[in-house]
Amino acid sequence: MAVIDSRTWYPIARSEEAPKRHVYQAQLFGYELAVWRDDHGALNVWENRCPHRGLRLSLGINNGKELRCQYHGWTYASQTGACTHVPAHPSLAEPTKAYAPPIACVEHEGFIWTALDPAAARPAFAIAASGARLGLRSLPINRDLACVRQALANYRYDAQSLDEAPATANTAREITPYLVEISAQPQAASGSTPAVLYFLLQPASADKTIVHAVIAGAEGEPLRIRQYHSRLMNSLRARLESAVPMPAAQDNAGQAVPLYKLLPVRAPAKQKFDCRIVSRRVESEGVISLELAATDPAQPLPILAAGAHLNLTTPSGLTRQYSVVNGPSERGSIIIGIKLEPDSRGGSRSMHEAATEGTVLQASVPRNTFPLVPSGKLPILIAGGIGITPLLSMAQALQAMDEPFELHYFVRAPEYVSFKTRIAALGPAVQLHMGLAPAQTAAKLDEILGSRALGQSKVYACGPSPMLESVKSTALAGGMEDSDIHFEYFKNDAPAVTGTPFTVRLDRSGRELKVNAGETLLHVLHQHGIELEASCEQGVCGTCFTNVVAGDIEHHDLYLSAAEKASGKCMMPCVSRARSGTLVLDL
Repeated sequence: MAVIDSRTWYPIARSEEAPKRHVYQAQLFGYELAVWRDDHGALNVWENRCPHRGLRLSLGINNGKELRCQYHGWTYASQTGACTHVPAHPSLAEPTKAYAPPIACVEHEGFIWTALDPAAARPAFAIAASGARLGLRSLPINRDLACVRQALANYRYDAQSLDEAPATANTAREITPYLVEISAQPQAASGSTPAVLYFLLQPASADKTIVHAVIAGAEGEPLRIRQYHSRLMNSLRARLESAVPMPAAQDNAGQAVPLYKLLPVRAPAKQKFDCRIVSRRVESEGVISLELAATDPAQPLPILAAGAHLNLTTPSGLTRQYSVVNGPSERGSIIIGIKLEPDSRGGSRSMHEAATEGTVLQASVPRNTFPLVPSGKLPILIAGGIGITPLLSMAQALQAMDEPFELHYFVRAPEYVSFKTRIAALGPAVQLHMGLAPAQTAAKLDEILGSRALGQSKVYACGPSPMLESVKSTALAGGMEDSDIHFEYFKNDAPAVTGTPFTVRLDRSGRELKVNAGETLLHVLHQHGIELEASCEQGVCGTCFTNVVAGDIEHHDLYLSAAEKASGKCMMPCVSRARSGTLVLDL
């Protein structure tokens, strides 16, 4: 088998063979491919094997934005192939580094083409503009590419009468090794333009070629034309396959090399990028929205998942986290909402006062520590104030997937309702609760959560800390499992705890460091050159999550669940510490 030319575009399917919510299995040079389209029309061509255990992805489920393997449920995002969900680790924002390597693909002249090198020049094939265009039946032929190509060069047909093949050959032209053009000879008196038949050859394997065909300028009833060429092609196939030689030792060089090794090495993703404010809007009292676009057009924005947030360096130089509001179809920009905090230390205030259209800000690649977890349970989204931002992205994603959900939005008054247009577009799934006192809010939450059938719902809440505590206590009192309650806090209102001095040992290197009273563990780690990613430094976002080998932990974060804290196996070093003695970290 010949090795694939990475600069060549190969036809692998018709466009209609990749409808939405379907996975089509194709083959090229012995390699199986999974071809699927997301709900926005974007095409994906991947090797037909799950990176986890190798099951065919063509057996998986296309949910409109991701492809889920049927074996262990690992889920991969459209366009990037990044793994977005592993059932064994449902709450992790990035459950694994494994991904399905995307293979370059385009749609051109009604066909799907693929090339191993995404920089290869696009297919130059063009169908004649004159006359009607008609797609013919694709036909697999169990012969090698060269044999099929030679036979098609002698293909004869009568474009006018559609009777048996004429005695004289039509005009054949080999455009590329994978494309043959046949021009029919018009009748002398007709004066019509010759019909042109195009054969697109897909080398499925060493001894199998799939012939795709389209005819331009053919006159007559489409069904009759298709039946005519089907008879001719069946006859050609029978002739070729009846002359198959005795099996010989095949050259399997192409299949001996795993397909992923033939693809370009993916450069490490940039963790930070510059973005420009392209629009700014007042959404409600004290809340603005900013639309951000990458300053480098060649650097596409990352795919956004519902619930994600990004770190922005504000005009004042501070780093702050803002949830992404985008719906699943909004890929050209990132939209965030920012509330002006009365006690702002310069973050939200500088964004309100100095972040104008045209301002360039540095952003991190979006992270998702508050993911929408597929579960089959009814998502109940509860937002308080500016907490609407991550839940709005979740609601829009659920609506796009035609999944049922409820969104309960608590605000002080009508003028505090943010993103009114987006809220209205969600229809009856949204319930606004305005002007409620704390006791009334608690009663409303009991009404929302108290009557739920056990095990049938999943809660996602974002808002002020007192409201979230009320959501949690009400849900637990109603019998809901702690694992079905998910939060995102604005900030950690707990007072800073200076604690007592302790020693931290890094298990992988054996290094020991002293952490004094009043110092955070994260600060000491950074001070000694230990790279540990962090963001909010309040124990809210979960970015600095660290595994613990041994030690008595004093938890002060709002991210870990009660079960995780009780296990003693993990901590947030930005706010948590050891009660005394030595703490051993998996670093």
